[in-house]
Amino acid sequence: MRLEMTEKIGFSYVIRAFPAVLAVFLLVSLLVYGGGTSASDAYDYPIKPGTDEWKAFGSHEEMLKACQIPEEILHRMSTTALVETVLNYPLIMDWLTYDTFEIGIESVRKQFNGLSELLSRNDAGVSLMGLYQTIDPTTWDVNSPIAERAEYYFRLLNIELLLSQDSVISDLSVTNLQNLISQARVICESKLLRSDIFGDYSLQFTSTIIEKAEQAILLKRYRNDYDVYSG
Repeated sequence: MRLEMTEKIGFSYVIRAFPAVLAVFLLVSLLVYGGGTSASDAYDYPIKPGTDEWKAFGSHEEMLKACQIPEEILHRMSTTALVETVLNYPLIMDWLTYDTFEIGIESVRKQFNGLSELLSRNDAGVSLMGLYQTIDPTTWDVNSPIAERAEYYFRLLNIELLLSQDSVISDLSVTNLQNLISQARVICESKLLRSDIFGDYSLQFTSTIIEKAEQAILLKRYRNDYDVYSG
């Protein structure tokens, strides 16, 4: 069930779900989202939050329509660029307006062709891991402008949410899954060192990655042993 939205983005729910300081970060983040880092051939959304054109939208449906990627561009895009395109999606934080993040990300997938395309690619996990392995939350500059801090926090959250998707996990090799677990543990420890910033909410995304990756390794090894035995 989708929660009632305030200012079209669900601020009331976010304020209940996050520590007060992170709620402030989210308010700023959702107002400026849509910029962010971009790969060389990532899609440049023609209408972005904060512009007059965006403010003129009268419904959430109009926003969704404006953010769809033209099919001829979408299918030619590299997976690395597609990851950045999804992370820069102006409505990426819509998943926060649902009862659970699992329901939320599935809804976003159904509404946004960029995310649907990314989750259908078998190299999505490798591209996401490339970003994930560069992250160290202990290097986060708490004195940076609040919009930059918000973007860092939610970019990490979104990367972890994407990495925890079953379709992404299942396409990774055992070696990649082991590397993913190692990096997730490093990030988990870093978040614990900065618990005043990241809080318990953020930790559940990291722990979900570890849990799902460990289960995937066991399943892959079981299937391999079964194939050897049955063959």
